[in-house]
Amino acid sequence: DGEPAYMVLSQADHGLLSKIFSEYGEERFAQQIASAIIEHRALKMIRTARELTAVIESVYRKAGQASAGSHVATQTFQSLRIYVNQEFVHLETLLTSTAPACLLGGGRVVIITFHSLEDRLVKNCLKDHDFWRPVTKKPIEPRPSEVRFNPRSRSAKLRCALYEPQS
Repeated sequence: DGEPAYMVLSQADHGLLSKIFSEYGEERFAQQIASAIIEHRALKMIRTARELTAVIESVYRKAGQASAGSHVATQTFQSLRIYVNQEFVHLETLLTSTAPACLLGGGRVVIITFHSLEDRLVKNCLKDHDFWRPVTKKPIEPRPSEVRFNPRSRSAKLRCALYEPQS
């Protein structure tokens, strides 16, 4: 229901773009990517993932950087997705309002996260609210055998908490 990513790319100023890329994607070249997007859109609006990827790759080429693991555009795309979908707002609402309203005492919430920002938010919500009691101290992570079978699981962390409503 939100604004499409291409509209954010075509309308956001440099400050907002670099904030999105640095805060939600932990992108080290957030400022440079924001500048490159603004330069590019002066000529042509970015409407496709391929066009955005080309802009991001050009920033990494200028910086003499290559991808060490995942594609150089991964963090930027992640940050746009999180921003457009308001994923952190929805996740926090789930943990502070929705899940407590749906669970009886002793009910459990189980959350799988796939990147550090998401996991930090879940960890802090479970810690900061008296009605959650974590089931495990540390998150459960995939075993090496699972990662070999399912490489996408490599960054997954599972957290579980018991709901204990206040009397």
